[in-house]
Amino acid sequence: MTILNVGDWRKINDFLLQTGQIYSLKNYPSIILDACKGLINYDSANFFIHINPHSNNLDKPYVVNISDNTLIDYIKYYQFLDPMKEKAFNQPEPTKSTEIMNYQEWQTTEYFSDFIQPNGFYYSCGIDLHYKEKLLATLSLFRDRHSPDFSAKELYFFHILKPHLGNQLYKLIVIESKESSRYTNYSQLIDQLADKFGLSTREAEVINLVIKGATNQEIADRLFISINTVKKHLYKIFNKTNSASRTELIARTLDINLVLMENDNT
Repeated sequence: MTILNVGDWRKINDFLLQTGQIYSLKNYPSIILDACKGLINYDSANFFIHINPHSNNLDKPYVVNISDNTLIDYIKYYQFLDPMKEKAFNQPEPTKSTEIMNYQEWQTTEYFSDFIQPNGFYYSCGIDLHYKEKLLATLSLFRDRHSPDFSAKELYFFHILKPHLGNQLYKLIVIESKESSRYTNYSQLIDQLADKFGLSTREAEVINLVIKGATNQEIADRLFISINTVKKHLYKIFNKTNSASRTELIARTLDINLVLMENDNT
């Protein structure tokens, strides 16, 4: 059984403090891999977020010390020769290459001689991140032949961190999904307003900025038109929407937005 000392737990605590401040899915892989250096040293790394968890074909990851050409070669060709991916993909526990592969046999393969060895991926370890058994991401660390193999303690670090990382990643994915949905609904709202009231393209742009709270001057600056032109557009918009003021116009857009939300929920 692996026993951690006070210093080890302090490192884990520091890792969780650093990564617990991630608020963007876009920044998640880079911050996680950077924080890993304080726990598990590595020469290169990659982080795949799985867009389609039902397929083990990989999309472009975030990488450290891996060239674009190497990455392209792997995604287009070598991933299909990779026995580690077949044996270690979507696993509940951390894995490392020396526990899975017979190196004496592996070194005779095309994949090892043409890809692993030249790129310094001699030793590898990694984890698959899950949320309630749903695969979310795969994190892999690599060391070259001149570095030591990954230790049992380092794998245990991953074992401890795995549920925390999976929970956090799932939250970020949900948040981004809601933000994306909100943007889509907002675009639909502007389209609905334009269709319902027969707004021109420019009038739709003006009403979009009105909803966002822009003043006449801000609308003029954003659309590169004069304030008088803005007022003319607003006058036409008020007439078409039968609104007497900005407040009434926004109230009408809220009514349409409620209809859109009800349609999305049915």
